[in-house]
Amino acid sequence: MNKLEKKYAENLELKKMAGAIVDWRFEPMRLRLTPIPLVGEKNPFYKPDFLVIKPVIKKTYFGGFQDGIKIEFHETKGHWREAALIRIKMAASLYPWFKFIAVTWERGGWRFREFKTDPTGPVASQASEIRYPEEVKQNHWERTTTRFEKGV
Repeated sequence: MNKLEKKYAENLELKKMAGAIVDWRFEPMRLRLTPIPLVGEKNPFYKPDFLVIKPVIKKTYFGGFQDGIKIEFHETKGHWREAALIRIKMAASLYPWFKFIAVTWERGGWRFREFKTDPTGPVASQASEIRYPEEVKQNHWERTTTRFEKGV
């Protein structure tokens, strides 16, 4: 685990203690990208950095509530290379029932980029960034960072 991954693991642990996520794991599995290796490719697998399990509470047709979970794969990178982008995009298109999110640390806060499947092609996918108002994003992460540094 590198420094950025450790920092994000600490952030996930804070979210777990706050109840925002159910649990998380570091590099728990590999996802097969192709049945055979591509030309010049030795390893047709994608190994996400973090598996994050989020709680989902849905209102049912009869007025009750149903508990569930949502599984996300988070990939932390300081700098994105083309090969890493291709792998996460392929994984997002091959496994559409999971959410794939790229996480980077920028200007004192976390930046999230979600990869969604493009319906125009079997392996093509597009990325859309989750944008937050600047003051909300900054204040939220400052509170999280400050609480962690104090040992809470």
